[in-house]
Amino acid sequence: MAGRNRRLQRMDVRSAPQQTLLHKLAGLLFIGIILCMAITKIFLPFDGNTKKPQVYKNPSEIPDKILKSFDAVLILGGGRPISLNLPPSYVVTRCDLVVEIVKKYKQMNQGNFLPLLALSAGTAHVPQFINQDGSPLYESTSSAAYLIDILGEEYAPSIFLETTSYDTIGNAYFSRTSHTDITGWRKLLIVTSEFHMKRTIAIFDWIFGIDPDHYELFYLSSPDEGLSAEALVAREAKEQKSIQTVQMQSQQYQSLKSVW
Repeated sequence: MAGRNRRLQRMDVRSAPQQTLLHKLAGLLFIGIILCMAITKIFLPFDGNTKKPQVYKNPSEIPDKILKSFDAVLILGGGRPISLNLPPSYVVTRCDLVVEIVKKYKQMNQGNFLPLLALSAGTAHVPQFINQDGSPLYESTSSAAYLIDILGEEYAPSIFLETTSYDTIGNAYFSRTSHTDITGWRKLLIVTSEFHMKRTIAIFDWIFGIDPDHYELFYLSSPDEGLSAEALVAREAKEQKSIQTVQMQSQQYQSLKSVW
């Protein structure tokens, strides 16, 4: 028995370095997994719905089955209005695409009107348009007035305004908390310019992905019309930088209360 114990002890001594090596490898593997999880959490945007966002570049690309079932269209503003019923040219392009959507929806739904939500009070770094009576002209008001000019006064009751936000995060947040959560609109088409689309997707997927509540988001990008080549390059650089900030914010603020 004593001889057997000595042999077992010698085996334990010989296997000790191997066990130590295995323990080190296991430890390194564990640390690697933790680091990968941390890096993913930092650099990938929060998304309550991990599906790839559906982005269209033309109303004709939207399948009839999907277009027919939209609950509302959200039109992002951007930039100081030119007049009461004339937003900046690239916002006009967004609105013109929405008019196409509205007309097609109406044909498919026995003449029913598709609710439209025009977004934005203003732009933080741009002076507010002031009317002659001293009141502010909101970006969303100008977009809505433009749409009414085209669609007619009968459409006015189906056009709603978001007049609280001064940036894209605010667009998404107040669209949800002041409108869609209340109205029950869940299948949404979000319209903005191509240069602004990536950041819009990152933000809206983040805000509407918090406690998702069965939201379905679809996106329609409009051509970058009305911008010079130099202005477009500058905007795209700004957009890319802002996306990185949004990705960090989406990890830090993961409840509607914390975003508020």
